[in-house]
Amino acid sequence: MSHDPAKTARIDFEPAGVEVQTIPGESILDSARRAKVRIASACGGRGICKSCIIHFTGGDIPPPSANDRDFFSSSKLGRGWRRACQCSAIGDSRIHVPARARAESARMQVDGSEFWVQPEPLVEICTIELTRPSLAYPKADFDRLVDRLSMEKGSREWTIDPETLRSLPATLRRNHWLVQVVIFENEIIAIQPTQTRLVGLAVDLGTTNIGIFLVDLHSGNTIASTGIENPQGIYGSDVISRIGTAAQHPEKATEMHRLVVDAINQAATSMCEAHQLATDQIVDIVVAGNTAMHHLFTRLPVRGLGLAPFTPVITRAMDFKAREICLKSAPGARIHMIPNIAGFVGGDHTAMLIGISAHTESRTIVALDIGTNTEISLLHQGTITSLSCPSGPALEGGHISCGMRASTGAIEAISIAGDSLRIKTIGDTDPIGLCGSAVVDATAAFFLAGGLNHRGKIARDYRHTVLQ
Repeated sequence: MSHDPAKTARIDFEPAGVEVQTIPGESILDSARRAKVRIASACGGRGICKSCIIHFTGGDIPPPSANDRDFFSSSKLGRGWRRACQCSAIGDSRIHVPARARAESARMQVDGSEFWVQPEPLVEICTIELTRPSLAYPKADFDRLVDRLSMEKGSREWTIDPETLRSLPATLRRNHWLVQVVIFENEIIAIQPTQTRLVGLAVDLGTTNIGIFLVDLHSGNTIASTGIENPQGIYGSDVISRIGTAAQHPEKATEMHRLVVDAINQAATSMCEAHQLATDQIVDIVVAGNTAMHHLFTRLPVRGLGLAPFTPVITRAMDFKAREICLKSAPGARIHMIPNIAGFVGGDHTAMLIGISAHTESRTIVALDIGTNTEISLLHQGTITSLSCPSGPALEGGHISCGMRASTGAIEAISIAGDSLRIKTIGDTDPIGLCGSAVVDATAAFFLAGGLNHRGKIARDYRHTVLQ
């Protein structure tokens, strides 16, 4: 950026109608983030994409940066067009955020509501009835609970989660000494009334979207599922952008972690309420994500992922208490992180390989997990070879001048019939940009119409070709 003002200024963001006081030196993009004004930023504010375009419509307009002078025409610069990551406020101003820059995801598919699995939970559930204490039998509540559990489950070195222990006396007496005990290995992690419906939470932590599933641990049925946008997207649409930001700014790594936890909590609470459940009925949690999402979620440093040889902190499975990161659940519920494979092949791909029983597969198979970070495995003669590649920029159009995500108003299909160009937008609204499928469609349509040759070169003699 070319300007670092020493004073604060007031920015009015339109059409959101939000006003924010700037912090000296921060970019307009950072000001928008603080004010929770949505501005797309595919590269996370590094100035290498074309998604955070804004329009100064009043007040003091900052001078263009060198990068923006290369990006915009002199006419657009003169009319107040800038990129939010490339300028800072130099005085009070009014900024219009175009529809393409504030578009939210409109295409999100989450399968699993009708999916059934044979339940094999890591937690055990045991109904226990205790003898009431008396002057003749004043044994401690926990000791009496352990004695009864040992009769039902066999002798173990029983322990109890501290939060569960604190609630033990009241829970026993409120339920007249008949309770449902939830056990992980030899630890008592929750004590509930009998007949309480105990559920598990499964999270597919993607770079762009998050899939969340609520599963009945008794029956194996999926109670509910939902898909939400990963709120870390304000720090870049791809993992490289987020790794760079988190490595350079530890406070932003903390913010990325908090954003995801808050989003999962909100979604889980909504699903539970819709099915007359409480979040403390969630007694087990499994999370799968690519290695970068895994590290940010578990608050592990990501610097090694951004530098050759792209070394993760850990690839093994991790278990820890959900309350350590403030994820809503039963007092002693644990989060099980599916193991990663390598720096850019994560637990989400491990889950897919488990799901297709890759370890027992005798055929030669290519398995693809297509997303912002695409992972591919070749299964051949008992060996699994995996790699990854960045697909987000191709799928989301973030690096073309009119590119955008698959949001309302995005052109998603293009065809040419004679001299007629036909387009289809998501939501059947006026077009505001192109998403990745439209780029592919446009290429195919112009090739079929004779506008491109077999090498992808524009045909100069095509009747609709205009070269500038």
